[in-house]
Amino acid sequence: MPLSILLVDDDEQVRRTVARMLRLEGHEVVEAGSGAEALAALDERAVDLVLSDIMMPDMNGCDLGRLITRRHPEQRLLWYSGHVFTSLFTSGICPEDLPFMQKPFGVELLRQRIAECLAAPAYRFR
Repeated sequence: MPLSILLVDDDEQVRRTVARMLRLEGHEVVEAGSGAEALAALDERAVDLVLSDIMMPDMNGCDLGRLITRRHPEQRLLWYSGHVFTSLFTSGICPEDLPFMQKPFGVELLRQRIAECLAAPAYRFR
């Protein structure tokens, strides 16, 4: 089923690659290069899923997620990073139970994680 997905990544090359994967799957993709751009995009339109990198300057993906869930509590969110997840958790950047994918990832894992995210209740920060 085609979805509308807000893709947030400060790295233009990674964002283009992931956007292309999503579009080839039939999804509509709105791209944002920062947390501020993502929040502005969500103010303009609803999306089925926010897919965000974690490590970004100015506002990391978990802080972005916290702001999004305050404004849109039912928003589905999924994160990814090239950093080792345990270091993101132990550093306090992200909660341990975050819906997450390790970079690099392929279309199969992306498809699987999106399906899992949509089937589960919306993620809640504690």
